[in-house]
Amino acid sequence: MKKILIAFFLFIPVMFSFAAGSQEKAAPAAEGPVSVDFYTWSDGNDQYSDLFNAFNAANTDVQINPQYIPPADYESKLTTLLAGGMNMDGYMQKRQVDMFAQNANGYIEPLNDLIKKHNFDYSTMKAWSAAIEVDGKVLALPHRGGKYYTYYNVRPFIEKGLPTPTELVNKGEWTWDKFVELSQQVSESDGKTFGSCLYTWGSCQIYPAAQNNVQYIDAKGKVDLNDYALKSVQIRKILEDGLDMPKLVDLKVTKTHYSQVMYSGMAPMLLIGEWFPGMMADGFKKGLVVDSFKPEDFRITRLPSDSPDYYSVGAPTFGHVHSKSKNKDAAFEVLAWFAGNEGAKVEAGLGLLPPVINDDVKAILAENILDKESLKYFTEDVSVRPMLYNKYGSKVEQLVARFTELYLMNQISDADFLPEMRKELQTISDSTD
Repeated sequence: MKKILIAFFLFIPVMFSFAAGSQEKAAPAAEGPVSVDFYTWSDGNDQYSDLFNAFNAANTDVQINPQYIPPADYESKLTTLLAGGMNMDGYMQKRQVDMFAQNANGYIEPLNDLIKKHNFDYSTMKAWSAAIEVDGKVLALPHRGGKYYTYYNVRPFIEKGLPTPTELVNKGEWTWDKFVELSQQVSESDGKTFGSCLYTWGSCQIYPAAQNNVQYIDAKGKVDLNDYALKSVQIRKILEDGLDMPKLVDLKVTKTHYSQVMYSGMAPMLLIGEWFPGMMADGFKKGLVVDSFKPEDFRITRLPSDSPDYYSVGAPTFGHVHSKSKNKDAAFEVLAWFAGNEGAKVEAGLGLLPPVINDDVKAILAENILDKESLKYFTEDVSVRPMLYNKYGSKVEQLVARFTELYLMNQISDADFLPEMRKELQTISDSTD
């Protein structure tokens, strides 16, 4: 106990020195436009800085005073700032399921009254209501949609005379078994050029389970597992063992970002979220992509699916008004602008999927997504199932990541995988308030 207390008191100065440093950067709002301190993960020269700059250029009554935190540190530092009572007006949510704990701790301002006060057309957000409402309270407004896709470089498939994922989707044959088969066929199986990549996040290991509505723990605390939870990790193991997918442990040790997998040609196929076209556009623009991969070769289509009724997975990316903000109206105006038509045009121009799709947005997206069929699949209206989306989600995602690593290292068998995971899920359910 003594060691714990010492560590705690040593930590306090660090926590508040960070908070104080950030406060010093905040612009005074004594006169002129209202300045709102808005936190997000960014290096100050990316899509978020572009979005914030666009808001400030388009608005005169409210100005964002950006507070950027490096992406790798965002979740932990945001938690520290919120717990320390930091004077912030709004913030972006990087890991959506963290919203539940932050709401339980009173950090998030419900938006219901602000929506009415500012006559915001909330009907445009109804598609995302399951992701942003908790117990009748609107806790966030999205600035990006939330779907996962299959992204690929079409060139290797053409050169090997293979069907493309899009062709298989059109035939109704893009199943998870077909994903494994096509990954093996397009791979060089030499440990350098692979067929496909699933990233290291726990959520990336459960796409088939999430499509089949496996909750792991549902909102009422009941453990919910079936064979799709095992199949989800079996897919990865089959491909890793055949040198047809980069090993999860190698991606972690080398800190290889998923964008580098595509940029470098390490694998021609990647299953990741709706923000990735913006990364590819940026990569092409900055010359980060190998010469053999041209913008016109970039393709987008659905995730593999074993069901005739297609579901994507994911949740929108959104922002909150801080409950302790002294500028809640101004912070809400920022969120409302991001969620509306003006923000959607900016997001589309950055190659991102806005929460609202219309003809203007599609026309802008077409500037970065050159293939018409890819644009069709990127903007199609399909059902989306959130992954691990309740108050248990953060803990469950860590558990899934740990079990995936154990399984890939042969430290847990097929027979033991579900029973052992069920035990630990029950522990999480019993120990979570």
